[in-house]
Amino acid sequence: MPSSITQKPFLNIPETVSDEAQQFLRTLTDPALAPSLPEPGDLASWKKVQTFAETQALGQSEVIVKRYAPAVTEGTLAGISVLDVRPKGWKDNGKLAVYTHGGAHTMYSVKSMLGRTAIFADDTGLRVISVDYTLAPFAKYNQMSDEVIAVINAVLREGHRLQDIVIYGDSSGGGLAAAVILKMRDQGMGLPAATVLVSPWVDVTRTGDTEFTLAHAEPNYLYDKHSKKAADAYDFNPYRTAT
Repeated sequence: MPSSITQKPFLNIPETVSDEAQQFLRTLTDPALAPSLPEPGDLASWKKVQTFAETQALGQSEVIVKRYAPAVTEGTLAGISVLDVRPKGWKDNGKLAVYTHGGAHTMYSVKSMLGRTAIFADDTGLRVISVDYTLAPFAKYNQMSDEVIAVINAVLREGHRLQDIVIYGDSSGGGLAAAVILKMRDQGMGLPAATVLVSPWVDVTRTGDTEFTLAHAEPNYLYDKHSKKAADAYDFNPYRTAT
């Protein structure tokens, strides 16, 4: 006999947002039903996850890129793949941004995150160098930050000055951007003119108060099934002795 009990939605859909936004929110799948991310040493499974996420994000990014229509050039700096993104009407004033994309340190690329780069470039008028750093678990936190710093050094060798550079990162890319400027400081490189951290993932250990007090407001991230797996992949040492 069918149940008459209505299933409570996993996500609160506010009536104050547009009808289009409400409709989109209703299409989202309860993350509790999603499978757990792989263990950090399961490289084959991580590759499958990354391929799936990349394919999904490319389609979403394409719509944004078409709207903002930046000039995009693929290249390498210090052996690291980058995208050179310039907004419509860009004029060279010697200033630029270095972008570190998000994705829980384990997903996406400069191509699938090009939409976010395009928006930032358009809003600021800046040329943006988006860094395609190696994802975890195929690289760890120290290698990722080294790759970003290598790109910044290459930009400096081209004649740019640190005081004309802003480092911009969102989500896990915001955490990476913070790690980069701390390493730059420790290495005596100096600091950029500014660092923009958009909703940065800076505590991968889940010790902050809001991880718990606001858990109901962000059902899309389940720490044990998702975030912790990504954090372990980001900082996993198979030779570390368990304590």
